Amino acid sequence: PKVHPKSGLYGYWGINKNGNEAFIIKPKFDRAERFVNGHAFVSVNGAWYVIGNDGKALLSTTYSKAYALSNDHYCVRQGDKYGVVDLRSLAEILPVKYDAINILDGKYRLTINGKHGLADKAGKEILPIKYDAISTLGNAYKVAIGDKYGIVDKTNKEISIQLLRKSN
Repeated sequence: PKVHPKSGLYGYWGINKNGNEAFIIKPKFDRAERFVNGHAFVSVNGAWYVIGNDGKALLSTTYSKAYALSNDHYCVRQGDKYGVVDLRSLAEILPVKYDAINILDGKYRLTINGKHGLADKAGKEILPIKYDAISTLGNAYKVAIGDKYGIVDKTNKEISIQLLRKSN
C-alpha cells in the first residue's frame, strides 16, 4: 500500500502492464494493509473490507475493525464482538461473537462474559469457555474456576481441578 501525496488516500503501488511504476489499484482507501495470498484488508469510512488483486471486495461482510494476528489470520470486529478471518480461505474460522480474542501459546484465547477458553489455529474449540483464567505452565495450561485451580495437559484434558488454600 502507498498513500497518495495529494489526496492522503491509500492505493497499491507496483509495476503496471507497461512495465512502469504506478498505482495498480487507485488510491481510494482511508487505510490499507499489505496483500497476503492475494487478499488485503482496506478501510473506507470506518468499515473494513477484504479486497482482491483487482481492488474489488471479496467478502460481503464488512467489519468495524481488522488487524493481523498472523500472516494468514486477521482478528475482525463488528460492534463490540470479535472473530477471526482466514485470508487463505476467506472464511471466518471463528465467528464474530467473542468479547475478546488473544494469542496464548500459539492458540486463540477466547473470552465471553469474563470466561475463557481456547481454540486452535483452524478455529476448533479445544478448551470450553468456562474458565475464569487460563495461562501457560510449561507444557500445560494453568486454569482457574472460582477459587479452584487446575492443570490442563496438551491433550486438552483436565488433570485436576481442586481448591487450593490461600496463604495469609
